[in-house]
Amino acid sequence: MSAQHKINDSILEQDDRRLALLRSSAARVILLVAPAGYGKSTAAHALRAEYSRSAVCDCSKVIDGKDLARRVLAALEHEHPASAGLYSELQASISAATTQAECSGIVLAAWMKAPPSPCLFIFENAEAIAVNTALASLLTELLNTVPPERRIIVCSRIPLPTRASRYLPPHRLSKIGAEELALTQSEATDLLTGEGVPQQEREEIARVAQGWPIVLLLLARLSREGRLATALADVKDLAFEDLFVYLV
Repeated sequence: MSAQHKINDSILEQDDRRLALLRSSAARVILLVAPAGYGKSTAAHALRAEYSRSAVCDCSKVIDGKDLARRVLAALEHEHPASAGLYSELQASISAATTQAECSGIVLAAWMKAPPSPCLFIFENAEAIAVNTALASLLTELLNTVPPERRIIVCSRIPLPTRASRYLPPHRLSKIGAEELALTQSEATDLLTGEGVPQQEREEIARVAQGWPIVLLLLARLSREGRLATALADVKDLAFEDLFVYLV
């Protein structure tokens, strides 16, 4: 089992506090912004199970605006399975488009069509959008024109340029970051206990991980393998944000 799958399973077994954060928010658009391994996708997909209709647009390695438009349309087709023929035509229109404005117009027209029932739409790996001005502009347009029947969760490892505006008022936009997604001291202790970490090592692991779930689980694994002391000696001079990459 990969480290990422392990963290997903462990967080789901641990508690539903992250899911409760999403449930309690009245915002139409929720930005989940935190480094890898904080359970962003886990929480988003757990909420997805509570909707009769949902769709996911994976933005990983997106190339340009035309590529993003295609991915959004493919996800929208899951909201409107009875309109598969229409979305095939729209995909062909995207392929034939010669400008970004044309692509944006096509996907925005489809986007503003309300789903037949309340729907959850998830943008995964949106950090790929954040570093490209044209892509970020298209995402902003999508979020500013989302119909009331569609709720959005955007998962990103880095902050997004999207902000509240007259089209997306503050009460309709919520940001949940690493501080809210991080494990509490009690959650970390319970997780380490479940992972079989000796009591004398739990406090040190919790201190180093600072609530970062995947780092905590990687250190727990090193504890089980008898390599914790060496690892902690090696990471003492590392910046906190470099822990995950080093341990993996």
